[in-house]
Amino acid sequence: IRVTKVTPAGVTAYLTVYGDSAHGNTEDASGTVHTLRAGNLKPWVARTAYSVTENTTVKDVLQTAAEANKITLQAKAETKYGYYLEGMTKNGEYLGEFTNGNLSGWMYTVNGSHPEVSMGEYFVKNGDNIIVHYTDDYTKEEGSEKWGTPGADEVKDVTTSGAAGAASTTAPTEVKVSGTTA
Repeated sequence: IRVTKVTPAGVTAYLTVYGDSAHGNTEDASGTVHTLRAGNLKPWVARTAYSVTENTTVKDVLQTAAEANKITLQAKAETKYGYYLEGMTKNGEYLGEFTNGNLSGWMYTVNGSHPEVSMGEYFVKNGDNIIVHYTDDYTKEEGSEKWGTPGADEVKDVTTSGAAGAASTTAPTEVKVSGTTA
């Protein structure tokens, strides 16, 4: 069951979309990394006002903008994390997750910050300034320190020894100690 609210007329949010070109690596031929933070992305959709209700999500606003600007959105099926924008096609050119390296993809900000929920879970409020943007390296964007280190969850140098049924597996582990608690 979805509960919806009635919103008075005249509620507006703003959306801008910034893209990039497909150059295959985190850095382009000149060694430049394209990010929103660096301010070196290309405008795909100019800042536009959209009428919204309290039930409108960033996903809804983006879909409306995409239709109006002949942009095709490609999203992964709803995941446990919600809506995930995998890529966009504009003027026949696709730009998506990993197009420009393994840290590249689409992100969004609301009022200058990257929310920690998917576009389909963020309900837009009056006056919100939404920017949907591509990045060559998400670790260089605003707020990236809260997202952890790429590869931090990878297990490396795993070894197994012993006979079947009595084998043991070991892997390097980092342990943080606070007083007598690890």
